[in-house]
Amino acid sequence: MLSPHRRLYGVLAGLALAACAAAPAAGQEIDLQPHQAHYRLDLTELRLPGAVGGTTGQFIVRLQKRCTDWVLLTQLSMGLEMESGEILEIASTGAAEESLDGRTMTFESELRMNDSVIEVLQGTAMRETDGSGTVDLTVPSPTQIELPKGTQFPVGAFRSTVKRLMAGEKIVDYVLFDGSTPEPIRGSDVVLGEARALDAPPEGDPGLIGGQSWQIVTSFFSLEATDTQPLVSNTADVYLSGITTRLSLDIGLAVTEGTLTLLQELPQPTC
Repeated sequence: MLSPHRRLYGVLAGLALAACAAAPAAGQEIDLQPHQAHYRLDLTELRLPGAVGGTTGQFIVRLQKRCTDWVLLTQLSMGLEMESGEILEIASTGAAEESLDGRTMTFESELRMNDSVIEVLQGTAMRETDGSGTVDLTVPSPTQIELPKGTQFPVGAFRSTVKRLMAGEKIVDYVLFDGSTPEPIRGSDVVLGEARALDAPPEGDPGLIGGQSWQIVTSFFSLEATDTQPLVSNTADVYLSGITTRLSLDIGLAVTEGTLTLLQELPQPTC
């Protein structure tokens, strides 16, 4: 099983990129809308023994385009109330820089509980055109890991997925390395139907929302798994205009429901 930390970052990378695809014209490459999105997190299920409730949390996704790469930043904070009355504060951050050609990526992530560092992961990854390549970890210890053929990094994986959804496919499988774990994982996106409308539009730039939409269940599996039980599954309401309006986050210790409250468009780079 994934640790709570690794569960979290696998989810964040997948759902953050589910909020990035702007509608392509026929025959064109998938373009991504640089933006920052804020989500309110409401607790829906407790799994940590001794936990009796939780505080409203926040999840922030920032996707920025530079002249040579994409920068994906994620930040999550929430609290779980324990039987003793204490609050377990969970804070996680992630950062990935993926080259525009999808061949290289640097990554780092950190999980803190009550200001104590629980886990840190840092390194770089490189892939050939067939998806094979290597991951070079620097933290927690210098380690090199091989990537199998067909591996994709997050932005490239989502661009490929959107093309297949636009072609009418309802189930899209892929091998993903997102920097959430030292090893690649298998992902599967299943379309359930159309996205549900928000009760109220977010603040900021709600005009970015619109057009065709999907409700997608994303499941992650161990690369070597032979059964059908996923490590984690989450649901997102995704609009073709490029925005995820609702999402579920299973972080192992709890399950939360995220609702978009603030959406801000970021400028395209001038290169």
